[in-house]
Amino acid sequence: MEIEWDGRDDMGNVVERGLYAYELVAFQAGGALDIDDDRKTSDWLFIDCAFDEQGNPILEAEYAGYDDNGTPEDESDDHHLYYIRRYKSREVPVPLDNDGDLWENEDAVNGRDDDGDGAVDEDPEDYQPLRGASAGVIRLYDPDLQHDPQRGKWNIAHLRCSEHNAYDGLTTNVGWRWKSHTVWVRVPASALNETRTRCFVISAQDSHDDQAKGHRGKWVREAGGKWEAPFG
Repeated sequence: MEIEWDGRDDMGNVVERGLYAYELVAFQAGGALDIDDDRKTSDWLFIDCAFDEQGNPILEAEYAGYDDNGTPEDESDDHHLYYIRRYKSREVPVPLDNDGDLWENEDAVNGRDDDGDGAVDEDPEDYQPLRGASAGVIRLYDPDLQHDPQRGKWNIAHLRCSEHNAYDGLTTNVGWRWKSHTVWVRVPASALNETRTRCFVISAQDSHDDQAKGHRGKWVREAGGKWEAPFG
């Protein structure tokens, strides 16, 4: 399948050159009630940029300083430190059939007969525990939108979250209750040798192999923003 985009938004305006995450969904209809579908990204795991106290999305990194790695005479091992500020994640829990009637979580504990079978609150524990992400990465793209995996890729599992003082950047909250994280990355000074806009992109892979057609965890739609190197 080939997909072409003319570089315009839904209103017909030409958008700024950059990196854009997308969602792709495909349907195959075999009959009135026989519709099969699949999508590029996860149905279970979601990440997004967090919001500040004024309700605005946080789209910029916070510069955290310069590290000469204890060798001020040698610039080859120097790093710039950036905070990836408060990205957030959430997860849709997997439903269960706790009452053995071959229907999944059809009647939660809410005092109502949700499924009309004459029973009330029959599924007291109707979801599996949250699984979190199985993997996650942060990638740095240069001003020409190229990615150098040797100097601009970080495993989220190895980054400490300053909000929770733990290496828990792959954990989630349930439903619409997002869980926010703040991590910082060490960018080699050699990768930031000029003042031009760069992009950090955050992505994660879900832990729902059993729910996917290919029995593989799917990656989420990416989140990220632009960062300006604070030096010339």
